[in-house]
Amino acid sequence: MATIQSGGETPERIGVDCARVYRLWRTGEEGDDNMNGRERTYIQRQLDTQPEILAFFTMQPNSTQLKLVHSLSQFTGFQDPDAERKVFEGKTIAFCGDGNNPSALVCPQEAFLNISVSLPPLDLFLKRPSAFLEAQESTGWMRTDVPGMAYIPGKWLETFMKGSWKPASAIDWIQNEVGDWTMAERTRIKPLLNWLRAASVQKSPEQRTTSALAFQWDVIQPDTEFNEWSTLRLKRLLRSWRKPLVLKQYEQHLKRDAAADAAVGDSSVEDAYAGAHVFLHPEETRRDNYTLDELENVEGKRSEDFSSRLYITALNVNHVKDRSVFLRTRFSDNAEMTSNLNMVRDYFKATVSTKNYTSAKVALTELLTSFFMMDQTHYLTAACILASSLSNHGEKTLFEINKAMVKRANDLPAERRRLVLLMDIVFSKVSHKRFLVDRGGSNIYRLVHCLTTGTSGQQKYSSLLYCIFAISLQLCLLAYVFLEIGTIIERGEIDFLDIYQYRMLPLAVISFFFSVMLAYPAVKNAVEVYKFYESISILWIIDFFANVMVPILIVLSGFFIISLADTYIEAVLNSTALFFIAEIDDILPHLLGMDALSIVQDYLVDKALHEYDSVRKLSNEEIQERVEHNIPKIDFSDYFLTNSKESGACYEDNIVFQPFEVTKDDDVDGETQLAIKNVVTIGCILKRIDWRYTTGFPNTTKPRIGYLRLVRWDGQVVEIKHRGIDDRSGNEFTDSNENGREYSISGVLLITHFRMADSVLHLRVCGSKTPKDFLDAFQYYSLWNLKHEVKSMLLNKTYKPAKRKVTPHGKPSTYTSEFQGEA
Repeated sequence: MATIQSGGETPERIGVDCARVYRLWRTGEEGDDNMNGRERTYIQRQLDTQPEILAFFTMQPNSTQLKLVHSLSQFTGFQDPDAERKVFEGKTIAFCGDGNNPSALVCPQEAFLNISVSLPPLDLFLKRPSAFLEAQESTGWMRTDVPGMAYIPGKWLETFMKGSWKPASAIDWIQNEVGDWTMAERTRIKPLLNWLRAASVQKSPEQRTTSALAFQWDVIQPDTEFNEWSTLRLKRLLRSWRKPLVLKQYEQHLKRDAAADAAVGDSSVEDAYAGAHVFLHPEETRRDNYTLDELENVEGKRSEDFSSRLYITALNVNHVKDRSVFLRTRFSDNAEMTSNLNMVRDYFKATVSTKNYTSAKVALTELLTSFFMMDQTHYLTAACILASSLSNHGEKTLFEINKAMVKRANDLPAERRRLVLLMDIVFSKVSHKRFLVDRGGSNIYRLVHCLTTGTSGQQKYSSLLYCIFAISLQLCLLAYVFLEIGTIIERGEIDFLDIYQYRMLPLAVISFFFSVMLAYPAVKNAVEVYKFYESISILWIIDFFANVMVPILIVLSGFFIISLADTYIEAVLNSTALFFIAEIDDILPHLLGMDALSIVQDYLVDKALHEYDSVRKLSNEEIQERVEHNIPKIDFSDYFLTNSKESGACYEDNIVFQPFEVTKDDDVDGETQLAIKNVVTIGCILKRIDWRYTTGFPNTTKPRIGYLRLVRWDGQVVEIKHRGIDDRSGNEFTDSNENGREYSISGVLLITHFRMADSVLHLRVCGSKTPKDFLDAFQYYSLWNLKHEVKSMLLNKTYKPAKRKVTPHGKPSTYTSEFQGEA
C-alpha cells in the first residue's frame, strides 16, 4: 500500500487517499481480490507502518456517539517476559484525543474485517438522527459490506476532532463539504458515507442502544513504560497531523504573494520560485521523498537559483515555534532554521502597518541586544541569511500581502527599501560595537562621547573632566619632548654630529618601527572613528589629535630622542616614556573601572532609537533617495547546496559554521583537505563550485553530493568524489553520477558549513558575484575577519563569473569564465 498523505487538500487528493485505505478491506493488497478475514493481519501491518497519522470513526457499545481513534501502532513494549500486561505485545493500539495525554485502546480484531450490514434509506436516516434504526429488508434498504472502521480524510480531521458527532450530523456536514465536487470525486468517499449510514442501524432487536458496527475497545491503564513508548510513537505522528492544519495558511499565502510579486515585476529573483513551490515542513514531519510535483519544481525553475531568501508573514502561523519569518531555499519553502528572526518582522510590522512606534522601538532594542549578546556563530548565520535576503536592496525578501503587513502588491518595492533602511540602523550599530568592543577600539574619548551624548548637567561635565585630564597629560608630555629636542639643538657650542650616539642606534631603529606599528592602526581607523562621531566635534578633534597626530609626532621625534641619550638606561626610559604618551587614553578607562561593553551597548541602543525617530515617518520618495544614496547596493547570497539545517555552531547536531580552507596536502599525495578557520584566508576563497548529486535516491528531499569540484581564487582545483564500501560485497564503489546533471555557482565564494561521510552530506556557501560586493558585504554586515592578503588579492584581480549552460538530456553543463589582472 502506498503511503497515505493525510493532509491532502483537494477533492482529488482526498479521494485518492480514501480509495487506498478502503481498498485494503476489499482486496488486502492492491490488485489482490482474494482478501478474507484470515488476512486481517495484513491490514493491521499496513496501517501500523504508515508514517503519517491516520484517523478512523468507530462505534462503542451502548453509545450513539462516533468515536474517533488515530495513530494506529503495533505495541512493542514490555520486553520483560514476566510483565503482567505482555498480553498486549504485538497488538494494534489506537489513541483517542488531540495529543495531550491521549488515552490508549486495544483495537479489536473485528475492526479489520468487512461487516455485512443493511443500509437505511438516506431520507429515513436523516429523519431519526438520534436513535438507532431497526434493520429491515423493505424497499430502500440495501445489503452491503462495510469496513469495521471508517477512514477520515486528513483535511477533515481537525473538524471531527472537535466536539461530539453522531452518524447523521457527520453525513450532513460531509454532504455540505462535497457539494461542489464532481460525481467521480464523490464516488471515492462513498465507503465513508455507507459506513456512517450503517453505524445508525441497531445491532439487534435485543441490543437497541448499540450500533451494528460497535465493538469492544479495551482501555489500557498506562504506566511509565507504556507512556514512554506511546510518547515516542505519537511525537512524530501528531506533528505530521498538525503540519497540514497549522501551516496550510502559510502555503496558501505564499503561493498568492509570490504570484503577486512576480506580477509586479520588481524582482527578477522571485520569478525563479514563483509558481514552483515545495512545502516540506521539515520541523513538522520527516519526509524521505519528494512527490512528483515537488520534484518537478525542484529540478525545474528552482534548479537555476540556490540562494536563500525570506518570507515575512503577518501572523504567527507555525504554532510549534511561533515563527513568522520563513527561510526559503531551493529545496523547501519552509526550510529548517534555528535563527529566530521574528524580531525583524515585529520591528517592520510595527513601523509599517500598525504604526505602533513604541512596539517598534521595543523590537529594535531587542534585536540589537540579541545581536550584541549572542554567540558569534549564531550572529553570523543570521547575518548571512539577512544579507542574502536584503541583497540588492531587498530583492530577495517577500512580504505577505495583508492589511497587517504590506497592503498591496504594488507596495512591495517601496517596503523592501523601507526594510533595508530599518535594518541599516541595526547593522551600522553592530559594526560600531564590533570596532569599539570586539576589536578593542574604545578609549577614554570615545567612551565619554557615549556617556555624554544625549545627557546634560553634572554627569556630562564630570565625564568630560576625564578627557580634559587625558589630553592635558598627553599634550604636556609631548611638549616636554619637543622642548628637550629644542634644548639640544640650541647647544651651539657642540656640533650635532659629535653628540650623536651611534651606540643607541639599534634601540632607536627598533623603537622607530614599533612606533610605526602603534601609529598605523590609528591612522587606518581614522575614517571609521569619524563615522562613529558622525560629525566634527570637540571630542573628535581631541581624539584625532591624540590618536593620529600624537603617534605620528612620536614616530618623528622618538628616533631623535633615543639616539641622543647619554646613557643606556636613559635610552630605555625615553623609549618607554614615548610609547606611554600614545597609550594614556587607552589605559585610563581601565584605571577608572569603566565597563566598555555596557557603555557602548547602551549608547548604540539610544543612538539607534534616535535614528529610528528620524526615519520612521519618511515618505516612499524620501526613503528611496536615502537608500540609493547612503546604503550600498550589495549583491550577496547564502547558498544551500544541500537541504541542510540553518544553524550556528551546534556540536550536538555536528554543525560547525565557520570558514573552510580548501587545500591539497602535498605530504599525502596531494590529498584534498578542508580545514576550519576562524578568519578567512586565501585558501578559503573560491571562484567556482561544480557538483553533481548521487544517484542512489533520485527524489530524496535530502540529496547528497557525489561529485564536488572546487576552484580556488588562485586557480588551484580540487575534486571530491563519493567513495564507499558496498555492504553486501564489501567492494569499494563510487557514485559520482558521471552522466548526471551538473550544477555550478560562480563568483567570490566561501564554504561556511561542510560535512562529509562517503559523500557530501551538508554544504552551505556564501558569496557575491564580484570582489567589491564580497568585501562590502563582509564589512557592512560585520561578517568574518579577512586576512590582509585576501583583501589585496581580491582588490588587485578582476574576475568575471562563469556562465552556466545546462545541456539537454541530463548531460553535464559547460562553462566559460575569465580571470585576469587589472590594467
